[in-house]
Amino acid sequence: MQPESRPVLTGILFYLNELSLFKEDLRELKMEVEDKSTDIMPSTNDLNNLLKWNYKSKAPNLKPAKSVILRPQKHS
Repeated sequence: MQPESRPVLTGILFYLNELSLFKEDLRELKMEVEDKSTDIMPSTNDLNNLLKWNYKSKAPNLKPAKSVILRPQKHS
């Protein structure tokens, strides 16, 4: 690592970028919800806000996602 580099600042910016939802991400999520092709559906309030949302308007206020662990189903 070079003394003049700032890896922490870069890491923080990348991390914040991954946490914030941008309109294109929301647009894709809305299409998946409408097509019922998403693996995890939003909660009722978030679902309603997302479905009413127009791409040209301000992004809807959605709750932060909870941690979810997906485990494969065991088949007998």
